[in-house]
Amino acid sequence: AVYGHGADEISVAVREMSLFGRDIITAVRHVSERTPSEQFRTFSENLASVLQSGQDLSGFLREQYDRYSEQAQERQDELLELLATIAEAYVTVLVAGTLFLMTILLVFGLTTTQTINFLRLLAYLLIPLGNLLFIVYLDGKLDMLGVARGSDTGPLEAAVDDDRVPDDVGRRSAGTPHLSAGDAADTAEAVEGTGTVDSAGVARSDGGSPGVDATTRPAADSRERLLLYDRLVSVKRVLGDPVRTVLWNPTRILYLTVPLALVWLALRAPDAVSPAGIEARILDDVLIRAFLLVVGSFAVVWEVYSRRVRRMEQALPELLGRLASLNQAGMSVVESIERVRESDLGLLSVEVDRVWRDLEYGATVDDALRRFGLRVRTTATTRVVTLLTNALRASGNVAPVLRIAAEQAEAELKLRRRRRQQMFTYLVVIYISFLVFLVIIVAVQEVLVPSLPTDVPVPSADDTRRLGVNAGQFARFAEVDKAAYTLVFFHTALIQAVLSGFVAGQLGEGSLKDGAKHATVMLGVAYVAFLLLSSPVGTVTFTEQTMDGDAVVVDSVSLSEGGYVVVRQQTQDGTVVGHSQYLEAGTHRDVRVELDDTYADEMELFAVAYVDSDGDAAFDGPGATEPDSPYAGADSRVIDRATVYRGSDTAVSIRSPGVSSPFPGPVLAGR
Repeated sequence: AVYGHGADEISVAVREMSLFGRDIITAVRHVSERTPSEQFRTFSENLASVLQSGQDLSGFLREQYDRYSEQAQERQDELLELLATIAEAYVTVLVAGTLFLMTILLVFGLTTTQTINFLRLLAYLLIPLGNLLFIVYLDGKLDMLGVARGSDTGPLEAAVDDDRVPDDVGRRSAGTPHLSAGDAADTAEAVEGTGTVDSAGVARSDGGSPGVDATTRPAADSRERLLLYDRLVSVKRVLGDPVRTVLWNPTRILYLTVPLALVWLALRAPDAVSPAGIEARILDDVLIRAFLLVVGSFAVVWEVYSRRVRRMEQALPELLGRLASLNQAGMSVVESIERVRESDLGLLSVEVDRVWRDLEYGATVDDALRRFGLRVRTTATTRVVTLLTNALRASGNVAPVLRIAAEQAEAELKLRRRRRQQMFTYLVVIYISFLVFLVIIVAVQEVLVPSLPTDVPVPSADDTRRLGVNAGQFARFAEVDKAAYTLVFFHTALIQAVLSGFVAGQLGEGSLKDGAKHATVMLGVAYVAFLLLSSPVGTVTFTEQTMDGDAVVVDSVSLSEGGYVVVRQQTQDGTVVGHSQYLEAGTHRDVRVELDDTYADEMELFAVAYVDSDGDAAFDGPGATEPDSPYAGADSRVIDRATVYRGSDTAVSIRSPGVSSPFPGPVLAGR
């Protein structure tokens, strides 16, 4: 029910009276015995006593309304304070705390033991799980607050469906009650276009044509026409005005964007798969762009829809207040609606005109108001329409009901405004915290990790004994998998952007749908920042060895964006004597590099990591028009050197260092 669990409790009493024939006092007492709510039990017991004693029921209900309104205001103040505490806890634990923990784990990984698996656990499991639990908990608190904006029109749609019975086909008021969500705006055009008017110019409800008597057409044919129209009207409306359909029903844009995103993934995702495995960077690009397409487009449409709903809800209390004043002055509801049309009600002025047009074309007040609620499609409007239509069945004097509805609508607007003002501070804090998180992640990835040396001299045993440290701690700096750490940091920033965005929307405006725009903005900022600021990161481990035939083996290569290992002789700017095949992004073990030449039985060779700058998966040496560039490191390049002994089965020729190379010229230092 649109009025929540209280309406569900009342429906129990109604069911007992309608099905079992119990009187109202007995039914209310049974409800008081069964309800789990202490407040509702007290209210129902007092209501039964008032009904039994014959006291003033209206005065009792007004007194209860005032008392419970004060209690609700106090409870909502407490919940607002709780929301502030929750927001502080989120920023402290899931934003700042996560960043602090990742920094600590990185330091431990560099100095003591490998922590990359703990970082992956934190990034891919703990952070999403913590945010998900927080979202579920926060959703429960927002339900208690009772101000989340929605579009619950179920009761109105059910009421309209109940009116679609065969006996109503011949009624004058059954000509349009099944129209909803914008159909009533086109009632006049529909009547004129189909010719369903009699000789007096009055709309026919049987779907008859001019000059044809209604009795010549069986009622079954009319019902079949109505059923066929019901099946086709939604399709016709969508195809006729897709923009309006999306703006009035934002979730329908997902029917377009989700298939487009899936097609994009199907076309581009195979590029990330290679015999060596999955290229994480390419797959990340594909997934991020698909996500931005789906969530970003929905965020735009939802924002347009939300602003329209907010303007309507802001005008609703004024509309109800004016209707109450006119009804209290002696006008009927229909006359009040006609008079209110002359007022400026903002966005609701058009809707009031449509209500009046429905009444002019023969719809009852109930039908016109229901279609009004279906067009506006907000929970607040649905509550007002449901309350007003029920009050009209009891009495034509609905001024007190309208006053109460206006007060309730105004109270909800004030509460939502207070919550938005109070949560705006934490919304800003979430944005600032995310930007700080992003800056630190980029700094760690672009400054700290690339600065780690790849070739660390190990102190002698006497030096390490005098310093009181383990020699292996020095060697760890050269063994750090830089590409793996930077990939985890990149993914953490993206995950934090999406989750923080949705939480920001839920805190600030009460719905995950409102968080779509924040998630889109944060993810876009993080993605662009890494595209513009990040640079390739790699590591190379090359140890002393004896050549196996004409090749050397590089022990380990870790490349964040893929590339090659190039072997130079004598110096890091020496002649290029060989290079590997194209290596996918990630870590590779025992990379075999065929050498073109050797210059001695004992050689000093340098293994240098290179980026595939032009993306052609073919190494372009220094003599090429656009040569590939080396990965940047602490010494401007990612390099490791090793002493290599020529084996007895080596077939390459021995050349002196002065002999020219098929790869002329030194490689430029840096990218």
